[in-house]
Amino acid sequence: MAVSEWSGTLIKWQTALDDLYQRALTPTHDRGFPRPADCESLWQTAGAIPMAAPIPLRPDYDGAGLRALARRSKDADQTRRLLALALIYDGGSRRSAASLGGVGLQIIRDWVLRFNAHGPDGLIDRKAPGAVPKLNAADR
Repeated sequence: MAVSEWSGTLIKWQTALDDLYQRALTPTHDRGFPRPADCESLWQTAGAIPMAAPIPLRPDYDGAGLRALARRSKDADQTRRLLALALIYDGGSRRSAASLGGVGLQIIRDWVLRFNAHGPDGLIDRKAPGAVPKLNAADR
C-alpha cells in the first residue's frame, strides 16, 4: 500500500472511532476532580494518602536476638526473614527491610504476621499441601 492509501485508511478508522466513542470533556487525570471538597477520596482533599498503622512486632524478641537466631539457622530463607525483621526491631523502615529481604512490603507484612503468630519457626517454609490423592488407602 502506498502512503496515501494508509493515511486514508487511518482517517476512516479515526472517524469510525469518533462515531462510536464520546470523548471526555474534562479528563480527571489532568486536573483532579472538578470539586475536591465534594469527593470521597481522602488523598484529593487531605493531600496525603492515608495508610494503616504497621502491625507491631511481638515484644518478647529484639533485633540482637533475631540476628543470633539467624546465625544459628540452617535455613537460608528463614535467615533472610529474620534479618529483615531484625532491621525493623532496630528502628529501620519496613521499606528498607523489604529491600534487604528482596521482597515487597506485602511480603514483609506476611512475615510479621507469621512471626507474631508462631515465632521464629513461623518463618520456615512449610511443605505445600499438594494435590489431593486420587486413590484412597484401600485402592492403593
